[in-house]
Amino acid sequence: IDVRRLRSEFDVVTSALARRGEDLAPLERVRELDERQRAVAAERDAVRAQIKELARQVGELRRDGRQ
Repeated sequence: IDVRRLRSEFDVVTSALARRGEDLAPLERVRELDERQRAVAAERDAVRAQIKELARQVGELRRDGRQ
């Protein structure tokens, strides 16, 4: 099952699997882990942006002769 489909149509997928008698606990776990991974990725991107800005500031200071 594609994670993107789980994100967009979770209820549809779980309903279909429930009709087949499948255990839905693993899908709930996948959904939780996917949300956690997306949150961590957003945090990572924010930290990278901060690092990039600090590196830019350091470069400016060095270029201006101030260390």
